[in-house]
Parts: sequence; C-alpha cells; structure tokens
Amino acid sequence: MRALSCAIAPVGAVLVVELVAKPLVGRHFGDTSALSYPSGTVAAVAALVTGGFLVAPRTAKPAVAVIGAAVVAAVCVAVVILRWHYPTDALGGVCVGVGAVCALDGALHWFSRPGLARHRA
Repeated sequence: MRALSCAIAPVGAVLVVELVAKPLVGRHFGDTSALSYPSGTVAAVAALVTGGFLVAPRTAKPAVAVIGAAVVAAVCVAVVILRWHYPTDALGGVCVGVGAVCALDGALHWFSRPGLARHRA
C-alpha cells in the first residue's frame, strides 16, 4: 500500500495544484497571467521527498529526512529567486505535496485494515 501511495500521490498533488488550488485562489505573480499559488514544482518535489521518506528503511530515515528537507528548501529558494513564485507560493506547494502523500497513504492504510471488511457489511 505504501508504495502505491508514494507512486500516485505526487501526480495527485500536481493535479490538485493545477486543477483545484490555483484556479480557486487565483493569485498571479507580478504582471504575468500565470497563476502562482501554490507552486506545482515545489509540490511535486515535496511529494517525491515525502514518498522517499516513507519507503526508506528505518535506519536511513534520518538521512533521507535531512537530505530531502535540503532539496525541498533549495527548490523553494530557486523558484523565489527565479521570480516564478512568492515565498508563500513555495510554502503552499510544500504543504500540498506533503499533505497529498500523507493523506493518500493514511487513507490506503485505513481502508486496507483487516477488520474493516467486517464492519462494511
């Protein structure tokens, strides 16, 4: 189940950003016509890092967390410095990316519980 959620959630996070969050918020960066909140780039990277953390062996989790956090922070800084996004756009992307993976992972684990089939009938 975990591998499934880690494979599907990054795509889901980007779809949520592009099809739901950006049109709902409607914020533009500067004078451009492109919607900017939340950052889809940051959401994708944060989702991939979160998925990597979830599937990493217990002994590797600290290293994956530190390296992953550094990668996400670097992408956040890059999209702000390149003037693609405001800092809050990057922070929103982190929240959507991490949230998508954790929500899907939790839902799949909850629905796959052994005793749940008895309660559904």
